[in-house]
Amino acid sequence: MPHDADGNLVGIGSPQAQANQCLQNLRILMNLYGFGDRDIRPLKIYVVGDHANLTEAWKAVTEWFDNTVPPATLLGVNLLGHENQLVEIDATIIKIDS
Repeated sequence: MPHDADGNLVGIGSPQAQANQCLQNLRILMNLYGFGDRDIRPLKIYVVGDHANLTEAWKAVTEWFDNTVPPATLLGVNLLGHENQLVEIDATIIKIDS
């Protein structure tokens, strides 16, 4: 979810800002439980709006993962759970043994 630590929706009107916030929140949770980016199997990015919104959100994802995105699906949707929410990211995390 694109919420800050206080539960406020961030990046209203910006799929890229919302995708970045979702990824930041995901990383916080993964670090808390000892997971890394390579443990993501798969990533699903839900984006409200037109193709330009999907492109903006995907740009944020590729930049976040330094162009090495884990398995991912980018989906255009009609509506998400919160007013003004444009992006939601869902990840399945499976620990990869060293």
